[in-house]
Amino acid sequence: GGSMGYHAAVRDIDIKLKLDDLEEVMRLLKERHENRSGNYEDYGPFGTRNAEDPVPADTFPDALGEIGWYGERDDALGEYRVYRDGTKYREEEEVFWAAVAPVVVPGSFVEFVGEDGELWRWDFRRGALIESSGVIAWVPTTGSN
Repeated sequence: GGSMGYHAAVRDIDIKLKLDDLEEVMRLLKERHENRSGNYEDYGPFGTRNAEDPVPADTFPDALGEIGWYGERDDALGEYRVYRDGTKYREEEEVFWAAVAPVVVPGSFVEFVGEDGELWRWDFRRGALIESSGVIAWVPTTGSN
């Protein structure tokens, strides 16, 4: 990840939650909010950035909006798919997704490319967020046919 003012775009994404789990997501976020250390990055996704009004968001769409994400309900499949809006990277995005990882559908992932070309990916496995760094391998193709 990067610091304030850092930009990162999504290369690829497939993150799903079950509609039935959205209440549990909010419970996890509120729990994380109550245990926050008071650091800026601990704060944004779990409420407002206004110290006078430290109230966690009430709904999952509101909570997603706090970190610059949004989602789409699919009632037929019983799923909620999430997407990332824009390229501004917020440190608290990782705090948010690590907190709700226990209820993200396993196999969900997102890949980022930073403004400096850095590649990283979050995989949701066994109820946890796993971060990996990416490398590009250059393979000679001249004369390979």
